[in-house]
Amino acid sequence: MPATFMRISKSAILNTTKIFALTHSISNSLVEFQHSQKQVYVSRKYYKPLKARLEERR
Repeated sequence: MPATFMRISKSAILNTTKIFALTHSISNSLVEFQHSQKQVYVSRKYYKPLKARLEERR
């Protein structure tokens, strides 16, 4: 799997280059995609690694 893809829950893998927004609240974390209405929830276990990967990309 290329480095641009990442697991965000047991049932979801996403392309980190297509992320438009990452919102975090007490109960959940939500990813929104560019040019799409789709949204995916990030599990607590995968939130910190995802945020770190996005910070690296900046």
